[in-house]
Amino acid sequence: MIECVLTIADVLVVSRQDFLSPHTILGHLEEIKAVYPITVESSDETVETTLETMLPIQLNEVTNNPQHNCKPPQLDPPVKLDHLSSDQEQRVRQVLREECHAFAYDDKDVGCIPTLNMHITLHDTTPVRKTYISVPKPLHQEVKDYLQDLLNRGWISESRSPYSSLIVCVRKKSGDLTLCCDYRELNKKSVPDRHPIPRIQDMLDSLHGSSWFSVLDQGKAYHQGFLVPESRPLTAFITPWGLYQWNRIPFGLSSAPAEFQRSMEDCLKGLRDVTCQPYLDDNLVHSPSFDSHVDQIRPVLQQYQKHGVKLSPQKCDVFKRRVRFLGRMISEEGYTMDPAEIAPVQALKHQPPSTVGELS
Repeated sequence: MIECVLTIADVLVVSRQDFLSPHTILGHLEEIKAVYPITVESSDETVETTLETMLPIQLNEVTNNPQHNCKPPQLDPPVKLDHLSSDQEQRVRQVLREECHAFAYDDKDVGCIPTLNMHITLHDTTPVRKTYISVPKPLHQEVKDYLQDLLNRGWISESRSPYSSLIVCVRKKSGDLTLCCDYRELNKKSVPDRHPIPRIQDMLDSLHGSSWFSVLDQGKAYHQGFLVPESRPLTAFITPWGLYQWNRIPFGLSSAPAEFQRSMEDCLKGLRDVTCQPYLDDNLVHSPSFDSHVDQIRPVLQQYQKHGVKLSPQKCDVFKRRVRFLGRMISEEGYTMDPAEIAPVQALKHQPPSTVGELS
């Protein structure tokens, strides 16, 4: 997508002359890298809108606000259903189309959970003070763009905090760059949240009698929640280009899993342990029959929409007789270890270690 930018000075040149001089610059072409929601203030109320009002293209699908007034029309989430019969697929498509707003429309569409507000409590208020780690020169522009994207989204803001944690550049399997904040020192000073994370064995034991399964997975799960204002300076991280702090919940905080699990259990209250098993950003919906699964997955998707949760359709595995969940393969017959999880260990018997490093 290309945008043409024409300055006021260029317009005056065209209007005052009957011809253009050689090499006159009329404008600049810039690639649109991302589109973000903007807030328009009016005298009556604050109206959330997007660049759709300025560009003749459909851009309202990128909003992060679950209360947005301009929801996109119903569409089919891109989940795989080719394993179902035509009648089954038609019924499932209808449910997913009606509840499509529980799914992200693209990688930029991230959930917003207003009720998830995390507070960091410290038992030691001595600030974490780290100096920044140099970023390799070839990554400078990529890291700057990454930080600017977080600023544009409102996920981070510039900071004047006395705290400063380190960042590390990590390349994901997809090839995209991500910045990981090293909060180990901050975590040592934090009072832990003891809300329990479910025991996997307890979850597996509750699946007796189920034969249809759906695994619902969220994208950028922690970033869907917020930090309370007084906790944001504690998350400040230092870069060669300045100090920033998180407004959304970052990855790496020791109490984030407990806070997120509590939020998901509150979101799925009344459904947990009955039709679904939430484990952080994963959720296993299970039913004894196809018909009951159709009926039971709908309220789960509705609860997600009510709380502002967004699922990643590419990571969801729906209406299956056999699914992968928390390192296990689950079916009507029971569960086994996921072969992909144990394959590296099994491969060791064919590759005797020859160095001390290989032993570790």
